[in-house]
Amino acid sequence: MLLSSNPTPAHYDSTTTPPGGLFRSTETRRPWWLRFTFWWLCFLTAALVFLLLQVQWLNVELQQQNDTIEKLQIQVQTKQQDQIQQLTQQVQKNQSYTIFQMGITLTLLTGLITMFHMTTHLRNYAQPIIQRKVLVILWMTPIYSVTSCVSLLVPAVDGYLMVIKDFYEAYVIYNFLAFLILVLGKGDRAAAVQVLAQHASKLPAPTRWLRSYYDPPPEVSDAAKANAVLTECQILCLQFVLIRPLTALIHLVLSLVQDEEVEMTWWQYLISPSFLVSMIMNVSVFFAFRGLLKFYHACEHDLQWLQPFAKFMSIKGVVFLTFWQGLLISILVQMQKSGDDENTTAIIQNGNSTNIVPVDDNDIMTPQEHATQIQNVLICLEMLFFSIAHWCVFPWEEWQPNYRDTQREAMATPGFGIRDFVSDMSDIVEQTRRRRKARRLTSQEEESGEYEDYETEEDGTGDSTTLSSIPQDLTLRQRSVGERDVDDNEMI
Repeated sequence: MLLSSNPTPAHYDSTTTPPGGLFRSTETRRPWWLRFTFWWLCFLTAALVFLLLQVQWLNVELQQQNDTIEKLQIQVQTKQQDQIQQLTQQVQKNQSYTIFQMGITLTLLTGLITMFHMTTHLRNYAQPIIQRKVLVILWMTPIYSVTSCVSLLVPAVDGYLMVIKDFYEAYVIYNFLAFLILVLGKGDRAAAVQVLAQHASKLPAPTRWLRSYYDPPPEVSDAAKANAVLTECQILCLQFVLIRPLTALIHLVLSLVQDEEVEMTWWQYLISPSFLVSMIMNVSVFFAFRGLLKFYHACEHDLQWLQPFAKFMSIKGVVFLTFWQGLLISILVQMQKSGDDENTTAIIQNGNSTNIVPVDDNDIMTPQEHATQIQNVLICLEMLFFSIAHWCVFPWEEWQPNYRDTQREAMATPGFGIRDFVSDMSDIVEQTRRRRKARRLTSQEEESGEYEDYETEEDGTGDSTTLSSIPQDLTLRQRSVGERDVDDNEMI
């Protein structure tokens, strides 16, 4: 019984799983390769899950590092912008301090030169009616210089000071015309009309659309024509005195109301009130210049000793130079601003920068403010030169007795004799032109078949008549010049 095999229990079924699970018989276990595949798949799944978790952890860590880097970049950019802003402010403060010193120094020099020039007129007040007009004109350079210097120190009042400049500009233009009229008539307008009436045939015709202001009409007499021309010149200058201050006030109001941050296109500017005001101002300036030039051509020979053109350029040069200079500076500053914006955009695009730190520009000058500062300091510099120019073209010696005789004698002082050379050349050219004209007339007579009559006249007064007209004309011209000199001496 002991040596026999283990008996099979009665309740045991060979088709069911034997008790003991894994200790079942080899006949019922799965193949080894199937078990190997199962365990391999389990290992791969676990490895894949581990890799996915590792990748996710790396992404989270990388994102944290990127956030840290961006924060550091923002901090670095902020510090750089702060340093740049502080450096810019420091540079601008140093520049402003230097500009303030220059403006104050130039203004003081201009004021000293002008005041000393005025004292020379006051000490030699020979013709008060005329010289007070000169003093009004001489005040132009210190007023321009002082207002520009104050604009440098207090930029907020620049617009109001521009109104003062425009007011005085218009006032000086009319005073210059009144100055010329007083000089022409020795302080009397009626005398100036009589002087102009002496050569009424050479006067330009008065404008018809101002005919209602001419009393009497210019067709009545030579004096009436001269009076009409003088009235026209005064009206053309007076309209500038009235319109220029109005346009200055309107421009000031528009600058206060208009939003500077809103940029207008060129066609929007053409329909804006600012453009309309500028056009009205330019038209008014044109008519004022027309009146001055018309009066200058009317009395050019009578006032030649006074050098009116040099005086006119010394006055209007101040206005023209400051206006076109300011316009050019504004254009250059705007061009530089556009170039800087394009360079900044290119740097941002090339650097792929998306984090732009805003900069506080409250303490940094805008391009327009920078242009205004440059304009003001240049005006202070230019007024110094114009004050010297006024010293030369408005001397006090002009109003002393016998000044015109002194001016004529000055032409005979020792020197290179350039004026004499030019005068001799002019006489030679004039004689040559007259001789050619006489020969041309002679050839025309020969072609028309009057050659025999011409020979007959030549024996008497033929060719000698045409040629003798040359010295006669020269004699008449010299006589007219002498009469003009006598008239000038009588006026003195």
